[in-house]
Amino acid sequence: MTEALVLTHGGAANDAAVADGCQAACAAALDALGRGGSALDAAVAAVVVLEDDERMNAGTGSTLRLDGSIQTDAAVMDARGFGAVAGLEGIKNPVRVARAVYETPHRLIVGRGARELALRVGLPEAELATARAREKHAARMQTLGSGMFAALWADVPQVFWQKAAQAGGACDTVGAVVRAADGSFAAAGSTGGIWCALPGRVGDVPIPGAGIHVGEAGAVVATGVGELIWAELLCARVHEAMAGGVPAQRAVDDAIAAVRARHPEVDVGLLAVDRRGGGAAVTAQMPWARAQR
Repeated sequence: MTEALVLTHGGAANDAAVADGCQAACAAALDALGRGGSALDAAVAAVVVLEDDERMNAGTGSTLRLDGSIQTDAAVMDARGFGAVAGLEGIKNPVRVARAVYETPHRLIVGRGARELALRVGLPEAELATARAREKHAARMQTLGSGMFAALWADVPQVFWQKAAQAGGACDTVGAVVRAADGSFAAAGSTGGIWCALPGRVGDVPIPGAGIHVGEAGAVVATGVGELIWAELLCARVHEAMAGGVPAQRAVDDAIAAVRARHPEVDVGLLAVDRRGGGAAVTAQMPWARAQR
């Protein structure tokens, strides 16, 4: 037996002032473990709390895409399996749908199929757009709706998207990593995506090795610009280092240092837990929390 350990985060671009939400998520995970739940149960419980916190860009309060829609991604993983959803609309807790996928023969279910699965297993529908999220979307679209950006949107959507992403915007994935007292590991993540995303865009969260990874050496989740995290296979890199004997804190520090050396303009955060402890590499504003018992 070892000590149970949970780390949670509220997104690379979120406000550190909402770290109390991450603390509540840690408490939910420890409570799940205390009731006999698995590491995976605990990771899901933590992310449900974050999805229900309207200050986070996941579940209720998710960021609106360019067309005003909300499409969510989520994933769960442990050493035995993986489940994820992408492009999911109108379901209260996407991470619960990812957990349902984990129990199927499939690994990733998207769009209409993900929504139908959620309804089939009895998960509740919800209006995910809050007044705050709608106000932010309207203000951002007004900023981008004239001059160069308007012309780019009319003629070259991909370039518009890239320029808008570089101009700054939410990258507020939420996530949790868990080590249970029996030494097993799990992770979960959920996101509404980046604010300037085209409909149908999928980030790093539902991609094993990119935004989430779990193996015999530990569990890792990432937050930031999904395309970069995916290209770097960032979580797989951290897990590989931990499998080679590098402590979790050094593994996440080394991975972030390597990313920043190549992309100094991009904020990326990481959480990891291994058999000896946990590590966090965070942005200046990233809310996160740690709890153990």
